[in-house]
Amino acid sequence: MDVGNFYQNYTSVGDVATIAICVINWFLLSSTYAEKKNSLNLFNIANGICIGSACCSFAFHRLLQIQPEGYVLFAYMTGKMMYLLRILLYALLAYYLSNVAKIAGKQRIIVNGSLVIGYVIYFVLQLTSHLTHMGFYFDDEGVLHQNYFLDIHTYAYIVCTVIIVAIVKLKASHFVTKVRDCLENVIFLGYLIMVLQIPFHQTSYTCLTYTFPIIAGLFLFHYNSYDLETGTLDKRSFLTYIKEIRNEDVILVCMHLRIAPEKTIKDMSHHFFHFNEQFFKDTCTFRISNNTMVLVYPLNKNQDHLSKYPELLEQFSGLYDIYKMDYKLSFIKSDPRIEDGEQYLGLAMAIEKGMEWVNYKWCTEEDIENFIRMIAIKNEISNINELNNLEDERVKIYCQPVLNCKNNQFTTAEALMRIELPGLGMLYPDEFVPIAEHNEFIHVLSRIVLYKTCKQIVELEREGYYIERISVNFSMEELRNPNFCDDIIDIITDTKVKPDKIAIELTESRNEHDRELVKTVMGQLKEFGIKFYLDDFGTGYSNFEKLMGLPIDIVKFDRSLTIMSGKDEQSRFMVDRFADIFANSGYQILFEGVENEEDEKRCMEMKAKYLQGFKYSKPVPIEELSHFLELEENWSK
Repeated sequence: MDVGNFYQNYTSVGDVATIAICVINWFLLSSTYAEKKNSLNLFNIANGICIGSACCSFAFHRLLQIQPEGYVLFAYMTGKMMYLLRILLYALLAYYLSNVAKIAGKQRIIVNGSLVIGYVIYFVLQLTSHLTHMGFYFDDEGVLHQNYFLDIHTYAYIVCTVIIVAIVKLKASHFVTKVRDCLENVIFLGYLIMVLQIPFHQTSYTCLTYTFPIIAGLFLFHYNSYDLETGTLDKRSFLTYIKEIRNEDVILVCMHLRIAPEKTIKDMSHHFFHFNEQFFKDTCTFRISNNTMVLVYPLNKNQDHLSKYPELLEQFSGLYDIYKMDYKLSFIKSDPRIEDGEQYLGLAMAIEKGMEWVNYKWCTEEDIENFIRMIAIKNEISNINELNNLEDERVKIYCQPVLNCKNNQFTTAEALMRIELPGLGMLYPDEFVPIAEHNEFIHVLSRIVLYKTCKQIVELEREGYYIERISVNFSMEELRNPNFCDDIIDIITDTKVKPDKIAIELTESRNEHDRELVKTVMGQLKEFGIKFYLDDFGTGYSNFEKLMGLPIDIVKFDRSLTIMSGKDEQSRFMVDRFADIFANSGYQILFEGVENEEDEKRCMEMKAKYLQGFKYSKPVPIEELSHFLELEENWSK
């Protein structure tokens, strides 16, 4: 039988190298904490296909060389399987890249459909090559033929390459430039080796070229989880690690560092990042950020861990003396109520808030319960935000009546938000507002407050009560929302409340950009008829020139100024001068925190137009506001 030089020159070096590389890939994957998601599973499958293809290649060429009895059938089967697996590998790579490039909709259907249909056609043509004479085939006499000019495998290889390059080029914005260039160069290198084999009548290294995209993909898209500079694992590795040891008892030592600018991580790594290894067995150190690290060790291998803490803390203190590096340490025992790594990091941050620098703290049951409560609040607020239902019954509106000093009647009020949650009870703003602001849920809550306030004003007026206005608080962050003005106007229009019955309370800002933004937004809403309060004057950054450039109607003096004015004559004089400046500039003044007649008298003498405080009422449900208002017919102007 004439097998031709094309196959006679074969050596097994390339196929053996392919198998070895794929096995090493598996070892590397099992030894890192790269996230085990579907895209990574494709590389495991690709590894298996590569090994299968290399084995088939070795068997095919070996059968052609030794020609044992019955070799034709087995050579045909192994040869066809070799080619089918190779093209399947490239089809998988194209599918993977289409996911990375976020191809969706009709484009995704076209790409995936082309890959499936193309592979089916290729499969059929390979199995019928003895009829079509495309590629390699055995004739009826068992003689091997190779049609180099009409080879279905070569065409399929080119088509897959074109699809891959097209995906990378057309969706270039979804790939980092260096990643895209590297991937293209790797594919080109494989193609070059394939072509260079032809003049030398070689096929030995064909299978090896198919491993190049696998290696490139693993490094480019799933990276090495280790920071080679410090020997630590990264945050993604930590999240994956915590997921994998979900039901095991471990201790997490969370380290928040304040590193001196002149010190570098590299200088510290030898002494600092690995000092723990002398204390605990089977430890993992994760560098979450430049100044945050987490050490994790299993309890079952460190039964005597508590006895080692005095020495550990002493050594940590010694590192502080060397590097002048402030630190906070929190020690957390794993708890089934904490669901993932992000929550453990959040728990550590919550513990650190109440700590001084150069200190440590063990996480207590109370810490965990408070954190779980915070998570529950966040989840509920997230649900409120997602539903975006302005009638949401969990959001309650309270009001604190405001006295009009001119006629000694309650004509205005401030709307205050509460949230009532099952199992958690009534929540006050100091507990949920920071969570809502941090997670960008605050605007939906504010819109609900405005909507319910507007509806109640309409109801009060329908019942015949006189209401001058009700003010609603908005976060400064909300004004950055390009839809802010439209949201406010839409709610007021939909509820059919008069715009001048609504006031917006804003807190002064240190940020000059905020000031210009606020001025623009206020101008638009002022034209619509809404009034504006400057809230909490006296607690922040007070610049009279900048404040007076804003279209404010009423300045609210914070409770701290009310208290301050009652301390002594000098304090009273200072607050009085502030009030004079605003009053003489045309602003109306509201004093908060009025608790007794003495406060009331003093604030009225300091040009107060409105008074608010516990002397008159604590915040009450907005439905009870009518108890403080006068009927329209009894109201004295």
